[in-house]
Amino acid sequence: QALLLSARQAGAGLGELVLDLIPQRGLAQRPLDHLGRVLLVEPVGQAPGLEGLDATLTAYGTSGTVQIDTARFVWSWPHNFRERIAARRLSARAGGEQHALGLRVWADDLALDLEDATVRARLRLLLPDDAESGPLIDLGARITDGRVASARRYLPVSKFRPAALAWLDAAFRDGRVRDATLTLTGPLR
Repeated sequence: QALLLSARQAGAGLGELVLDLIPQRGLAQRPLDHLGRVLLVEPVGQAPGLEGLDATLTAYGTSGTVQIDTARFVWSWPHNFRERIAARRLSARAGGEQHALGLRVWADDLALDLEDATVRARLRLLLPDDAESGPLIDLGARITDGRVASARRYLPVSKFRPAALAWLDAAFRDGRVRDATLTLTGPLR
């Protein structure tokens, strides 16, 4: 069973979404599998947009996994990033599970081949049900063959003051990163 949705009206947000659905009965006992391709979803408000995502989703009641394997992928999030982020390849095994404390999200074997760097990473994220608590993250990434001048693309503008962004833009003017490790652990607030 295939489903094609198209909304090309101004401001609709959804350009084209193609899903090949393989539904199963009894969601809590059997998997619900979706093989899908997102051709274009425009950013809306503070939500990001994406283009060219190929993924297989398997859901079991309150948990699910997704296998991503995409040859060309573009992520657009004007609220956080000044430019669209294009990847020659994106692959990952990821998932989520509703837990007693909130939603646990994970990604293993994340491989992102960008125009100006290669990234390999793994992620653990807890999004607590408690509105008072902020998200908790455990991210480990290895960045190779990076262009320093492109760092401005990946700086979350919503998290920096304009003066800090201007200083970072001036600081990251040229050079290469042959091999770097990024570790981010703790609360995101």
